[in-house]
Amino acid sequence: MRQLRVILSAFIAIIVLCVAPALAATCNIRGTVTDAAGNPVQGASVTIFDSNRAEVSTINTNAAGQFSFTSLRINTDLFTVRVFYNDYQRTYTNPSYFFTWYPASGDQTINSSDTRLDDLRATPFPSVPSAGPTASPGLSLLAGTSAVLVAACISGLFKRHA
Repeated sequence: MRQLRVILSAFIAIIVLCVAPALAATCNIRGTVTDAAGNPVQGASVTIFDSNRAEVSTINTNAAGQFSFTSLRINTDLFTVRVFYNDYQRTYTNPSYFFTWYPASGDQTINSSDTRLDDLRATPFPSVPSAGPTASPGLSLLAGTSAVLVAACISGLFKRHA
């Protein structure tokens, strides 16, 4: 009898784990991404995160700066929106990212203040790629010495087993 109860409990747990994601709320989410002056931003990346901060979905805005997620399945009660745009000189993001939360059901229109790319939040982005990090001569010597020691150890291992 006890074995039957354990098997039945395991079966119910499996059913719950399989059915719960299917019962998650679906949501229609739309909005418009603008710059600080209110102009639409084409090609901005809009990402929806659930309240566990797990990425749900990402799309890009159209020529009018608009985005629309249809029948998006979110596994938590709330979601937030991150907007990201890079014009190859600067990277922009919305200041309300992870501060403003919306209900994860029904039709949601995101407030324009939550998708505005504010110039004050801009971070410089190099227009010309750098050649990479520079190391001090001491670090380079140390790295070279470590490589020689590792090579010597490996060489010694092969000689012992050969």
